[in-house]
Amino acid sequence: MVNKYLYEGATDRVGMNILILSKQYPELAQEEAKALLKVSGCRIMGNLLLHSSTSVQYKHLAFTKKAGKLLLWCKKKDVDTKLAEIPFQKYYEKDFALRIPQFPSLEKELSGIIWGELKKPKVNLDSPTTLFEIYFVNNDAFVVKVAWENKENFEARKSHRRPEPHPSSLDPKIARALVNLLGAKTVVDPFCGAGGILIEAGLTGHNVKGYDIDPLMVKRAEKNLKHYKITGKVEEKDATTLKNIPHFVTDLPYGTNTKKDKDLY
Repeated sequence: MVNKYLYEGATDRVGMNILILSKQYPELAQEEAKALLKVSGCRIMGNLLLHSSTSVQYKHLAFTKKAGKLLLWCKKKDVDTKLAEIPFQKYYEKDFALRIPQFPSLEKELSGIIWGELKKPKVNLDSPTTLFEIYFVNNDAFVVKVAWENKENFEARKSHRRPEPHPSSLDPKIARALVNLLGAKTVVDPFCGAGGILIEAGLTGHNVKGYDIDPLMVKRAEKNLKHYKITGKVEEKDATTLKNIPHFVTDLPYGTNTKKDKDLY
């Protein structure tokens, strides 16, 4: 059953969980978050996902930028007056900052309202202990206390930065999202190539197994896994001969950078 508080018109929305999703591949971002957090009911508002799941396993998400608690959901035109109704002292720790990514010019004015609601306010614009943010979607405004920010450096794990690069390797963020969508403890890649998917699975604590028909790619995958201190099993095998694999994650071989011994039609 979908939580009634996930829908506009509900009287009490304070304390709902909210994710700020990447605008890159929005549908993938939504499905990844729902799968990893085991969300049964949610409301999508632009790139915001409101949900009632108790899971806080945010750290493994690829296409979620931030996560936090919803403090206010109101009409955009009412945000300045409604802001004063939030008990900011309840959420305040040591110092704070207010960020409005879409309209930074409003930050000074609206942060003054928060300042007036605090007993001993202190602003820290560089590394605030308490970060409040406001997002606008169409005619609605969402005030959020940020609890987590995705600072994982996926760029550092792109293929050309690995010990054994290969042009056919999947982007690390997409590889991570595929692993999250699977939702299994063991990740098997029957076309593992240089090990891109296995790397992301291993870094998130999964058991990993990889197979490839090309012995050179098997060696590349082994070296890459070792570089990231991931213990996994990689073997030279034809994927069409594999049996008893209930599920797998893979980037199917295609294009001129991928070796094939025969057409698989």
